[in-house]
Amino acid sequence: MLDAGSMDYTYSMLATSALCHTQSLEVALEVSGFTWPDIKHCVIWMYAFVLALRERPPIQYKSFSFRGIYPGDAHHVQVPILPKYLGTYSKSSVVDPKLFFSDPDPITDPT
Repeated sequence: MLDAGSMDYTYSMLATSALCHTQSLEVALEVSGFTWPDIKHCVIWMYAFVLALRERPPIQYKSFSFRGIYPGDAHHVQVPILPKYLGTYSKSSVVDPKLFFSDPDPITDPT
């Protein structure tokens, strides 16, 4: 993650929050062992990034061949793509996730 706010959460909380946004809250809680109060703030924090990612087109994967590099080592090659995605990142910083989330627990109060 590029955002310094991710440092407020453990890797398992970030992974659980990502599952919450990509699968469902029930799946995320079931496989992680967390409860909603444990991950609530991380899920809310991550929402702005989820919105930004949903606005962009799907990633088109490409196969690269690098001269002189064994294919098994190709994952070590870093291709600079950062400027392309900085626009997506800047969009995430202007969204206030509190506009989309309420305080009630979605498990016990699914309004």
